[in-house]
Amino acid sequence: MARPQAEFQISFDLDVIKLYEDYDRSVRLAHQPDDGGKNDKKRRMARRTLQLASKDHHRIEGGDALPFVPPFRGLSMILQVYDGDMKQSLAYYEDRGEITSDAERERFRVRAECVWNWIEQYAPDDFRYRIRDEPAQRELDGDPKLVIGRLVDVLEASPEIEEAELIEHLKTICDGTSLEPKTFFPYAYDLILDREKGPKLSTLITTMGTQRALPLLRGGLGAGA
Repeated sequence: MARPQAEFQISFDLDVIKLYEDYDRSVRLAHQPDDGGKNDKKRRMARRTLQLASKDHHRIEGGDALPFVPPFRGLSMILQVYDGDMKQSLAYYEDRGEITSDAERERFRVRAECVWNWIEQYAPDDFRYRIRDEPAQRELDGDPKLVIGRLVDVLEASPEIEEAELIEHLKTICDGTSLEPKTFFPYAYDLILDREKGPKLSTLITTMGTQRALPLLRGGLGAGA
């Protein structure tokens, strides 16, 4: 937490993510119970700072339940996966059991609106992306086509695949080829996002779902795939 007398500047580029991460870290600190250790002073400072900054002068007590609010970076990905659809984005967190109360839904709404506004108005171009509406037919051959085919096979075999399982497949999916993950991923990102980079591939695919990802990935396998 910054000293009150310290100079600071606010910009609207990627520094915004750090500001939100610093705030969330302070909230977690404020909710921790005092334990008689050296961090108690920081915890009390965080509680007092958040109380003074709150509109209703709400006071956090050490040991209070920590409310769930989606982290800025992850929420920015979810919102872009669903093209800014707030209901679908909220349902993502509800389905995972992370948002369960009206108070958490309201916290989600406030932050999601801020995140989406930042994405549309201020985010750097290389941070923005949109999932393709239609498959792009790519004339891939050799190892890129082979590895895309392996990924398609994995997703077809496990339509409800969890991210942890997909990560394990991605670790070995290039075995026996001239590719490695960092040289293969741009092909997958191009088919899904029309760009060479994007959010973590395993997170992107499992969030958007195999039903949506498979037609786009098959675009790299040629006609009739």
